[in-house]
Amino acid sequence: MKEIFDNMVKTIESSSVANKTETLFIDLMDEEAGEYPDQLRLVNQGYQLPLTFINGNARFSGKFDEQKLIEYIEQAAKVQ
Repeated sequence: MKEIFDNMVKTIESSSVANKTETLFIDLMDEEAGEYPDQLRLVNQGYQLPLTFINGNARFSGKFDEQKLIEYIEQAAKVQ
């Protein structure tokens, strides 16, 4: 999972949304997972990791197209 996250961060950092994006990796398979009950609930409901949240809302589950992610962030930034 960390490798997917690292690749996503590289893509974001080289995109038009780099200065509008904050990234955070949470390992839901270790002891800190208890601090994220909403995210754990989604995993328990069968959503695949990685879970990707934008503006605090789950938007992607499992593998995703990084360009689609950038497009989604661009759209979310326009709304704010």
